[in-house]
Amino acid sequence: MGFIIELVLWLIIEVVFWGILFWTGYFVTRIISIGKWRPGHVGSDKQKRKEAKFIATAVIGVLFWFVLGIAFIISMKGP
Repeated sequence: MGFIIELVLWLIIEVVFWGILFWTGYFVTRIISIGKWRPGHVGSDKQKRKEAKFIATAVIGVLFWFVLGIAFIISMKGP
């Protein structure tokens, strides 16, 4: 039972969390740079996930969702 819980947590963290953040950052960087900077696809290689391009792309995705969340909170507290 512990293995199943660990597998589900890995799936949530690895696939959903990093996947959403990376692909959001990927599309945001493509839009901001007008297609000139290509972060590149990662695939299943775990070594590529430690590269600066992957981390920068994921951080841009985090910042996008963070700013979107703050904007949502501010709009909800309006008059």
